[in-house]
Amino acid sequence: KFQAGDHVVGISAHGVLHSHVVVDSSQVVCIPSECPLTDEQLSVMPVVCLTVIYSLKYRVHLRAGQTVLIHAATGGAGQICIQYCQYIGARVIATAGTEEKRRFLREHSGVEHVFNSRDTSFVNHIRQILPQGVDVIVNSFSGHFLKESIKLLACHGHFVEWSKRDIYHNNILSMFQLRSDC
Repeated sequence: KFQAGDHVVGISAHGVLHSHVVVDSSQVVCIPSECPLTDEQLSVMPVVCLTVIYSLKYRVHLRAGQTVLIHAATGGAGQICIQYCQYIGARVIATAGTEEKRRFLREHSGVEHVFNSRDTSFVNHIRQILPQGVDVIVNSFSGHFLKESIKLLACHGHFVEWSKRDIYHNNILSMFQLRSDC
């Protein structure tokens, strides 16, 4: 199915940091010639896609009709999250840091509600739309922003933590916001 010189991307759990790697062909796909992504961008796509699928499908068990807040949604993982949510019929709410990025999410990703991620005003805006909170938060914030985000979880909600800063800095997180069986 592949020819020498084909532009491909794949994933393997065995020895990927070696100079030469043998990968099962079922884990490799050809990259179309019109693909605008660089080799560096393509090299992370399998891991990003698997992270999203593992998080939302196998850990959260995301279902159609649920609401997902995706922070920093214009990044690679955010974009894959949006696509996965739309594919299964979940409602997406997003944050982004600039008006240009927020416009991109509205116009190109079809996200109706997009808020500023540079301050915590998104909390009040989302509460106005969804007083009961959101079912899932895909978080990349740390510190005060993380603590404010948790307040948006609905009863029995899921908080998917992708930021490592608070974990590796051993920051304190109040468990009070998780009292509704989140």
